[in-house]
Amino acid sequence: MMPMPRLKLYILIFTLLTGCLMPVTDVVAADKDREAEISAQLGEWYKQLKQQLSMVPYMTESRLKVAEETSLLLQKSWDNYLDRHKGEITDDCVEINNMIADFPNLQKKLAEAIASTRAKTQAQEDILLTAKEMEGIEEEFNQMYDKALKLSLVKNLAPQLDELKVSEQLRFSEITAVYEKAKQAAVADPAWTKRFEELERKYIQVKLMSQKIEALEYKPLFERIKDYILSLGAIAMVLLFFNMIQTKLKAAKDAKKSMKEMQKFIKKSQEDIPVI
Repeated sequence: MMPMPRLKLYILIFTLLTGCLMPVTDVVAADKDREAEISAQLGEWYKQLKQQLSMVPYMTESRLKVAEETSLLLQKSWDNYLDRHKGEITDDCVEINNMIADFPNLQKKLAEAIASTRAKTQAQEDILLTAKEMEGIEEEFNQMYDKALKLSLVKNLAPQLDELKVSEQLRFSEITAVYEKAKQAAVADPAWTKRFEELERKYIQVKLMSQKIEALEYKPLFERIKDYILSLGAIAMVLLFFNMIQTKLKAAKDAKKSMKEMQKFIKKSQEDIPVI
């Protein structure tokens, strides 16, 4: 049996050792709890930001404004919290450090997504506005041309023709403005390219009609007849030119064909000559 003095010594040593270790264990446990608390708080804000990012493509303008405000509030809360607890975050806190590194990237992606969604929404509005503005526009300009043509036949109606031209130019300026918006919209969101091409064809027709209206002016009957004859002459000259080109091409084709037949004939003649 162990002598009592030595037993008391061992008990004393054990008590001293456990008394020293217990505070250290408590500190480690407290640090782990603190790390978990910081991770949970930052993780909640990180999660909220990711949720905002995922919903941006489906947001209306009012919701986009809320998303921007939420992003600013999260950034402010994030920065203030880190300032208060940065001394408690060590290199060993891998999860926390990963979130800290990725948070600015999420903020940037959110800002880009909001800008992209706004651009697409604006593109849709501009395309639809242009489509609505161009409904019946060709018929409208055809009617203006018919009216301008009638006014141009009478010298005394020249002032009214000028007024009509001014009105036509104002209307064409309005159409050009919405057309340019639609053009930019198709660049911002290529999904509207096909619809824009339809609007562009309409715009080109309207532009040509606008130019014809602006070119109208009063001319005496003799000058009108002369212009008409000259236009017929110009058409005749164009047709004559194309006929001449066609004749030359046919002649060249016939000559080429004749040359081939001649070569075949010569070759056949040489083959028919008996070899002595």
